[in-house]
Amino acid sequence: ADCCTRVRLAAVAAVAARPADAQMSTVGPLMGQLCALAFLARIIGPSSPAVGRVTGAYLLLCTLAAVVSVTGGTARAQMLGESTTGAALLWRLLGALAYTDELGARFAVQLWLFGGFSSELEQDGRWAAVPHRYAALLALGAALICSLCAALPWRGEQPLLVAQPLAFFVVSLWARAEPKRRVQLGGAVSVGAAAAPWCLLALSVAVAGSRASLPNLIALGAALALDAALAACPPPPPAVRSSASALAAAAAAGGGVAAAAGAAAAAR
Repeated sequence: ADCCTRVRLAAVAAVAARPADAQMSTVGPLMGQLCALAFLARIIGPSSPAVGRVTGAYLLLCTLAAVVSVTGGTARAQMLGESTTGAALLWRLLGALAYTDELGARFAVQLWLFGGFSSELEQDGRWAAVPHRYAALLALGAALICSLCAALPWRGEQPLLVAQPLAFFVVSLWARAEPKRRVQLGGAVSVGAAAAPWCLLALSVAVAGSRASLPNLIALGAALALDAALAACPPPPPAVRSSASALAAAAAAGGGVAAAAGAAAAAR
């Protein structure tokens, strides 16, 4: 698991370091597509790690948004626009929650960053114990990020996109759940899990600038606040059956035991 985390963060650092090429030539998009294919090969291999259902469903939404952005047309305009009526609202929601870029470097970063850490977090006992609890966690995180990012003073200058901040949200929660783990950035610098989100944020600032990275900082703050709230008021354990249903199950089990004993006696 430690090796997988090391490789994952190395791939993230390598892809994120060249976003300018994605705007200036074909190098960036090609590199992003190759890294996306590497992620696909990693999850479908014979010894591949399990991908959670919620994580897989969200990655499919990210892929759909990227493919739609490549094809262009009305759907792409609606996905990145501000329309709130009819089918355009559905495309806008898809863009806000899952759009990164057109199958390029940022799309590959989203696959490696969200796909790896979210799968591990989804299988954590706190979220795996109850169906749909992890999906509710992501929905709550997206709502927090959207509400906080909507208050930014330059919000009207660009569409609201929370896919990458949601990945930072997941990484921060994973780091809180695995405080003793160590990861390697770029295969060279080893840091504790608690420092990994902040190192990735520093990389984001260096690559994209402080203004573009502010939603990622907001996501880290939302994750820390939510983790503190969960620590103060932990989620309830899985629901137990009522006493009546428990008695009925016990009676059924007792009847089955008695029937088996009777059959054994008759055979003798």
